[in-house]
Amino acid sequence: MNINIVIADDHPAILSGISYELSAIRTLSIVGKAINSTGILDVLNRTDCDVLITDYVMPGGTAGD
Repeated sequence: MNINIVIADDHPAILSGISYELSAIRTLSIVGKAINSTGILDVLNRTDCDVLITDYVMPGGTAGD
């Protein structure tokens, strides 16, 4: 059974690092990434996920922090 994960962070290095580390775990599937709140909502509207890993403060999105 795979766990579907969406990752959101406005810092590319953090987003990339979390993605890299989690991709090594065979039971986890990264199904989406976002860099702001608008992106999170877009990904969640088109993709089913079990877990959302997100930064608490991400400027630039239409939905706010």
